[in-house]
Amino acid sequence: MKKSLFITLIVFIVILVTTNLFLLSHYNKCSCSVKEHNEKNEVECKCYVSETLKLDENQSMKYELIKKKHQSIASTITDSLHVTQEAMMDYLSSNENDRVKIEYFEDKISDFQKALLEQSVEQFKELKAILKPEQIKPANDLFRGLFVCRPTCSHRQNNCEHQADKH
Repeated sequence: MKKSLFITLIVFIVILVTTNLFLLSHYNKCSCSVKEHNEKNEVECKCYVSETLKLDENQSMKYELIKKKHQSIASTITDSLHVTQEAMMDYLSSNENDRVKIEYFEDKISDFQKALLEQSVEQFKELKAILKPEQIKPANDLFRGLFVCRPTCSHRQNNCEHQADKH
């Protein structure tokens, strides 16, 4: 039972980290408009973070560089994480039960998950470094929604307190 609980926990954490990284690094839904300048068309795209935080052109360019740098690093880490998860599942599927080998996979997976989290935090810190003071609070609010896992119920509700007491 403990092994299945641990595997479920790992899968849940991977889903959360992957979702956060996807939203942070792949939210490339751009609202593009074509501007005409002296007989040539120029496409101007502003991405979700740029628009939400109302970044100026200079800030947007800096953020794109920050985002691309972290996407590249996170992509490599994510690939390594997936390969290690696959190897662990292959091992577990083979009905082998060497605790040392399982702990090796668990440690590697945890290391990759930690590295992904560190990438997200570093990207956010680098973004905050280019923001104007009035953009800090909206940035904190935006990324809080991406980083913070919401509980299934508000702990201020009576029914949640009673459920917590039962466990």
